[in-house]
Amino acid sequence: MSATSQDLLRELDKPPFWRLLSVFDWLWALLVVAGSAYTFVHYQGLMDDYEVGILFGVSLALIGLGWSWKPVRALSIAVALLSLAGINLYGGSLAAGESNFFLRFFLASQSAVMWMSALFIAATPVYFAALAARSEFTGKVASAMTWSAVTMGLVGLMVRWRESYLLGGDIGHIPVSNLYEVFILFSLITALIYLYYEMRYRSRAVGGFVLLVISAAVGFLLWYSFDRGAHEIQPLVPALQSYWMKIHVPANFIGYGAFSLAAMVGVDTVARLGRTAQPGWLPGLTSAVHGDDGRCHVQIHRAGFCLLYGGNHSRRAVGCRGLGWLLVLGSQGNLGADRVAELRRLVSHAPDQGLARRADGLVGGDRPVCHRFRLPRR
Repeated sequence: MSATSQDLLRELDKPPFWRLLSVFDWLWALLVVAGSAYTFVHYQGLMDDYEVGILFGVSLALIGLGWSWKPVRALSIAVALLSLAGINLYGGSLAAGESNFFLRFFLASQSAVMWMSALFIAATPVYFAALAARSEFTGKVASAMTWSAVTMGLVGLMVRWRESYLLGGDIGHIPVSNLYEVFILFSLITALIYLYYEMRYRSRAVGGFVLLVISAAVGFLLWYSFDRGAHEIQPLVPALQSYWMKIHVPANFIGYGAFSLAAMVGVDTVARLGRTAQPGWLPGLTSAVHGDDGRCHVQIHRAGFCLLYGGNHSRRAVGCRGLGWLLVLGSQGNLGADRVAELRRLVSHAPDQGLARRADGLVGGDRPVCHRFRLPRR
């Protein structure tokens, strides 16, 4: 795609990033810095050099994230307040979780995770209802339920972290260390990545499909908890007591979440490619994103691939390339076997821009799959 003179002038006239920051942006930065300084002053004796570095690194990342994605501010404040409330209600004893009403039914880690699970599952049909009825209000309700689920899931992880230390100083650990905890993390990361792109592209067309993946993870989480008692906190084995595990697990699951979202965007994209072959309500779904899902798919795909590769430190991650497309192409029988085979070859070998251009001609669509892959600047 060639840039026009108007595009170049618009880029030249764009003010520096610092001038775009408002008073609330600086107040947010001040709040994060104050919280980090308080933590450092009061708990420095319990942290080593690595943990001090992690504290301030996370603080800088949170400031930047709050500047670039405003809803993170409200999410962070809500999670901090609810987590601190739960920790304060515990005091110094886990026994309070059985007697205190708010802990037992709302703020204890397992209670918060149950709220997260219920909200994710309930939000799934609401997204589909919003899509079928083309109702903006219903879509906002679904988004609010998803944000609430993310909030409760993060609160559950934060309170679980404290609960592990109440069991004993040698038992306490960050809650990303077993299958139960990482499935919570997977659900949260996938939802957050989706919510970011929902806001960026102003479309909820694939929300129900993404929540299907999250609901499947929640279903496993519930079975693993009730049938196997996986929610019970156990001491870490020595092999898991490593800082590399704290990097490996979140990086991997950010990649998994990105690929899961890319798979669902792929469902939407391939359905739109075949919209002329099968009438019905699918064309309404696939036209709702106005061509932006192609760009969204490529951006998520690249982010997921990089993070998964970095988390695994292995060439095995290369095999995950194109997962979103390959998961759905085989089931799109309405495209015809020859078109499916050609699309599979294209997504495996062709450059992104060539894929968009050639796939358009392949299915005879009247609108580009991805009218431009250069992401819009805001």
